[in-house]
Amino acid sequence: MAAEASEHEESAAPLTIPRRLWLFVLVIGALVWGAGALATALTDNTILVPNVIMLGTFLVPACTVLLVLSLPREAHLSAETLLLGF
Repeated sequence: MAAEASEHEESAAPLTIPRRLWLFVLVIGALVWGAGALATALTDNTILVPNVIMLGTFLVPACTVLLVLSLPREAHLSAETLLLGF
Protein backbone atom coordinates (compact mmCIF):
# COMPACT_ATOMS: atom_id res chain seq x y z
CA MET A 1 0.00 0.00 0.00
CA ALA A 2 2.82 2.42 0.85
CA ALA A 3 4.60 1.54 -2.39
CA GLU A 4 1.48 2.50 -4.36
CA ALA A 5 1.29 5.86 -2.58
CA SER A 6 4.95 6.65 -3.25
CA GLU A 7 4.55 5.68 -6.93
CA HIS A 8 1.58 8.02 -7.20
CA GLU A 9 3.50 10.90 -5.62
CA GLU A 10 6.50 10.35 -7.89
CA SER A 11 4.41 10.21 -11.05
CA ALA A 12 2.77 13.58 -10.39
CA ALA A 13 4.95 16.21 -12.03
CA PRO A 14 5.34 19.46 -10.08
CA LEU A 15 3.59 22.51 -11.48
CA THR A 16 6.06 24.70 -13.34
CA ILE A 17 5.31 28.09 -14.80
CA PRO A 18 7.56 30.59 -16.57
CA ARG A 19 9.75 32.65 -14.23
CA ARG A 20 8.55 36.07 -15.34
CA LEU A 21 4.84 35.26 -15.74
CA TRP A 22 4.04 37.22 -12.58
CA LEU A 23 5.67 40.33 -14.03
CA PHE A 24 3.75 39.96 -17.29
CA VAL A 25 0.46 39.57 -15.40
CA LEU A 26 1.29 42.57 -13.20
CA VAL A 27 2.09 44.86 -16.15
CA ILE A 28 -0.93 43.79 -18.21
CA GLY A 29 -3.18 43.99 -15.13
CA ALA A 30 -1.89 47.49 -14.31
CA LEU A 31 -2.59 48.60 -17.88
CA VAL A 32 -6.12 47.18 -17.72
CA TRP A 33 -6.65 48.79 -14.32
CA GLY A 34 -5.41 52.14 -15.68
CA ALA A 35 -7.72 51.86 -18.69
CA GLY A 36 -10.65 51.10 -16.39
CA ALA A 37 -9.82 54.00 -14.10
CA LEU A 38 -9.44 56.32 -17.09
CA ALA A 39 -12.75 55.16 -18.58
CA THR A 40 -14.44 55.72 -15.23
CA ALA A 41 -13.00 59.23 -14.95
CA LEU A 42 -13.80 60.22 -18.52
CA THR A 43 -17.36 58.94 -18.57
CA ASP A 44 -18.28 59.76 -14.94
CA ASN A 45 -20.02 56.39 -14.96
CA THR A 46 -20.01 55.27 -11.32
CA ILE A 47 -21.10 51.75 -12.26
CA LEU A 48 -17.48 51.08 -13.36
CA VAL A 49 -15.98 51.89 -9.94
CA PRO A 50 -16.49 48.37 -8.46
CA ASN A 51 -14.72 46.86 -11.48
CA VAL A 52 -11.68 49.07 -10.91
CA ILE A 53 -11.64 48.26 -7.19
CA MET A 54 -11.99 44.51 -7.72
CA LEU A 55 -9.26 44.41 -10.36
CA GLY A 56 -6.91 46.42 -8.19
CA THR A 57 -7.45 44.28 -5.08
CA PHE A 58 -7.07 41.01 -6.99
CA LEU A 59 -3.99 41.93 -9.01
CA VAL A 60 -1.30 41.91 -6.30
CA PRO A 61 -2.33 38.65 -4.57
CA ALA A 62 -2.60 36.88 -7.93
CA CYS A 63 0.87 38.08 -8.93
CA THR A 64 2.24 36.99 -5.55
CA VAL A 65 0.90 33.46 -6.05
CA LEU A 66 2.43 33.37 -9.54
CA LEU A 67 5.77 34.56 -8.15
CA VAL A 68 5.81 31.90 -5.45
CA LEU A 69 4.85 29.18 -7.95
CA SER A 70 7.63 30.23 -10.32
CA LEU A 71 10.38 30.06 -7.68
CA PRO A 72 12.46 26.89 -7.47
CA ARG A 73 11.38 25.06 -4.36
CA GLU A 74 11.60 21.87 -2.44
CA ALA A 75 8.48 19.88 -1.70
CA HIS A 76 7.44 21.92 1.35
CA LEU A 77 4.21 23.23 -0.18
CA SER A 78 2.54 21.81 -3.22
CA ALA A 79 0.97 24.05 -5.84
CA GLU A 80 -2.45 22.66 -4.90
CA THR A 81 -1.94 23.66 -1.25
CA LEU A 82 -0.82 27.14 -2.23
CA LEU A 83 -3.76 27.66 -4.58
CA LEU A 84 -6.18 26.32 -1.97
CA GLY A 85 -4.79 28.83 0.54
CA PHE A 86 -5.19 31.60 -1.99
